[in-house]
Amino acid sequence: MSKFIKFFIILLFFQIVHSQSDSYSKPYYLAFDSIVGHDYTPLYNGVRFIDSYRTSKTNHRYFASYDFIKGDIFFDNQPFYNLNLKYDLYKDVLINQLEGDKSFFVLELNTSKLASFTLDERHFVNIFNDSLSQLGINGFLEEKYTGNHISFYVKHTKDKKERINRKQVVHVFNLKKIYVLKFRNIFFIVGSKRDFKNVFPNDMKTINYFYKNYKILLKTDPTTFTENLIKALDSKLSQTTSGIK
Repeated sequence: MSKFIKFFIILLFFQIVHSQSDSYSKPYYLAFDSIVGHDYTPLYNGVRFIDSYRTSKTNHRYFASYDFIKGDIFFDNQPFYNLNLKYDLYKDVLINQLEGDKSFFVLELNTSKLASFTLDERHFVNIFNDSLSQLGINGFLEEKYTGNHISFYVKHTKDKKERINRKQVVHVFNLKKIYVLKFRNIFFIVGSKRDFKNVFPNDMKTINYFYKNYKILLKTDPTTFTENLIKALDSKLSQTTSGIK
């Protein structure tokens, strides 16, 4: 396909998409990418990614899976769908494997241009906030719950350790989760009962109830426990602000 024809398709595409509602945009973007390819989009611009650590499919630096997973991103103010993606938790970057004759090429996407992405049916957002930076947290957070007063996020990271196995250096990656909530546009790390009480001193009864009655859930699935507690606190705040006692 000549460059002139591709340029004409690009102009026609944007005229069509801008005339449609957001609910109809995805099919047009998919059709556009299949015809023109990513070579003519801002996506085809990044640093080549090379994994220099010795790992395996059961011990790796990525989120959810060692293999590439289909996902969607919002990059440089436009959406891209059904991409081959990996989320590197060690460097906190998203990786894109190109398709077709360029499938051998893996790009590390520019984080500053990557507003959000969806991977393994989980949604991640790139948040720029002073109170979040003061906590020492940057980059992508999984958006778990967005309420009327409180939002809940999970920061996924992996650290690296080296071990010797049969006279070879093996890199072991360990997953760590940091629970973050946003209340009144300020971010807080909540990893304990005391953390919740510091943020919500007027809701001691709800907090004590959860920590007393859901001990097993806290131990087996702390993410769900934290999300359920935040939902309960958010619901109580909604009732209070609406005048319901």
